[in-house]
Amino acid sequence: MIKKLKCSFCDSENDVQLLPTPIDVVVDSNGNIKWIVEQLNLPICFSCRKELGFGPKTYHWIEEVLRTPFNDGRKRITDLILVPYLTNVKKLSYEEVEKTIENWFKLCNYSFREYRKPLSYQYRYVAMRNLAPMSKSRFERELKQYASDENG
Repeated sequence: MIKKLKCSFCDSENDVQLLPTPIDVVVDSNGNIKWIVEQLNLPICFSCRKELGFGPKTYHWIEEVLRTPFNDGRKRITDLILVPYLTNVKKLSYEEVEKTIENWFKLCNYSFREYRKPLSYQYRYVAMRNLAPMSKSRFERELKQYASDENG
């Protein structure tokens, strides 16, 4: 039996996702609110997210990732960005997710065959826990970190 997530704020079980939620808020000298980078993945429903001022998530950058070949990090990108996006945001079936990721692997000039079995597991894991994709800012930070590690 799949356990449904409950919103941390209102106990609703409708449209609940694990989303990065700021722990604290900072206001700069101009009165602009800035979120502290440190975050927790809390279950939160869409209405609480909207009411608390988080605004709608934009995922257009992930569509750009799907059009961009990567030499390294394909499994990490697939597990933390593409599978959650295709499964829980776009609500695609397993077959559609598999075909989309297989096409992306071809774009990356990499064989999809050895990732087919892990994808099946990842799809079920992400769907069962209703996980959201990694944020764009975290993805960019990890890309920079990876590049600096590669350059020594």
